[in-house]
Amino acid sequence: MTQLTGVRGIGPALARQLEQAGFESAADLAAAQPRDLIVVRGIGRVTARRIIAAASAVAAPEAEQPAGEEAKGTETGEIKGKATEAAAGRAKESKAKKSKAKKAKKDKAKKSKDKKDKKDKAKKDKKAKARKSKAKKAKRAKRAKKGSKRRKRS
Repeated sequence: MTQLTGVRGIGPALARQLEQAGFESAADLAAAQPRDLIVVRGIGRVTARRIIAAASAVAAPEAEQPAGEEAKGTETGEIKGKATEAAAGRAKESKAKKSKAKKAKKDKAKKSKDKKDKKDKAKKDKKAKARKSKAKKAKRAKRAKKGSKRRKRS
């Protein structure tokens, strides 16, 4: 187990699971395919690739790789770079989606407000028209009443 926990990204719990799956050393992990590691609970394709790359770095002779330094151009470095690029790309996409969603929400709110304002204006206009109509009717009624009084007098 001590050799497996020496691989970056593998803690004691994962090391136990890997040992139960038949991986005894970093060399075993380095020789494995991602599909072999995916059967272990908690390991997906990306994690499997990272573990294999890290195990390859640990399993390589120390003469080829200076202690404490991560070799550039190894699978680990390449995977790390790709993962960083992918994370940056996802972050950009996420930011763009959020911005787009925010704009859509704003537009929807504006449309809703415009629609409400239009309805309110229509109601107001209708009330004003009704008041005018009522006033006209009252005026006509008043004139008619006056006219009937005049006719009665004569």
